[in-house]
Amino acid sequence: MSPEFPNIPGIMDEHKKSKIEIWPVRSNRASQMGDSCLRKLVYYRTAWKKMLPHSVDLQYIFDEGNEQETSLTIELQEALRKKNMQFIGQQQAIQIKGTDISGRIDGKIVYKNQYFPTDIKSCNPNVWDSLREGHPEDFDKYSWTKKYPAQLLIYMYADSLEGGMFLLKNKSTGKLKQFNLVLSDWLGYVEELLQKDAQIRTHMNKGTLPEKLDDPEICKDCPFEHICGPNLAYEGIEFEDNPELEEKLRRITELKPIAAEYSKLDSQIKPMVKGKSFNCGDFLIEGKWVTKRMPAREASESTYWQKSITMVSGGNGNGRNS
Repeated sequence: MSPEFPNIPGIMDEHKKSKIEIWPVRSNRASQMGDSCLRKLVYYRTAWKKMLPHSVDLQYIFDEGNEQETSLTIELQEALRKKNMQFIGQQQAIQIKGTDISGRIDGKIVYKNQYFPTDIKSCNPNVWDSLREGHPEDFDKYSWTKKYPAQLLIYMYADSLEGGMFLLKNKSTGKLKQFNLVLSDWLGYVEELLQKDAQIRTHMNKGTLPEKLDDPEICKDCPFEHICGPNLAYEGIEFEDNPELEEKLRRITELKPIAAEYSKLDSQIKPMVKGKSFNCGDFLIEGKWVTKRMPAREASESTYWQKSITMVSGGNGNGRNS
């Protein structure tokens, strides 16, 4: 008789589903204050009971991220101790006086008697690769990463600390990228966050709602979309599910800076080889004058030097004419 196998993925799906809960929202969470939609932030405070639960797939992502960040915290502490550094204040609650903003910080790194609020994030390799180390402005590339700077800046502002750090972990390789923030460089944005908190409280007191964002990219995944009813219609723009095209678009975007470098070098080489045929190290430079008639203009023609560069040793022998 054939064995009857259990459905382990299905069992895990059920387990993950059992972990999905909706909790009361009694403050303006630091992790959400960077959200582009003020209306959503008001809903969190006034309509959290109506919030749609996130998907099982998203619960897997949340759990994996938590595990990655927990393991990094343990290893980080060990590594810092070897350098006489510390990682303290883990999950310390923060509150900005006079506001409803609160949160819990991952911890603070102590270095040369300085305290750096530190936020640890993990992300998939593609996102990790696209965010350049030391360039926190790159967080604007994605709707979820766009909220990262606000969260860390709130922690820094709450403790009046000038410097803060993001540690971004690649979920595949475990490697880290570090993003440093200096509070005085972001004071204008911090003021916007404080004003956003004030606006949320005003809407709560008056029982009003901000204008709808009506941004399909943001609204389509909002847990309050069903009660907000945004206009998700695109004006002449459609979505196409074409993985092959998407991959080619991604590749051509990667090659664009290389093509730009080629064009720059080619323009520098042209005057150096024009009208000449010679050897230069491992390269054979040849060429000829080419005359091209211009059909659009009578009795008009153009003459240019067409060069050929061939690697004659130490390479693959490929040449290029231009």
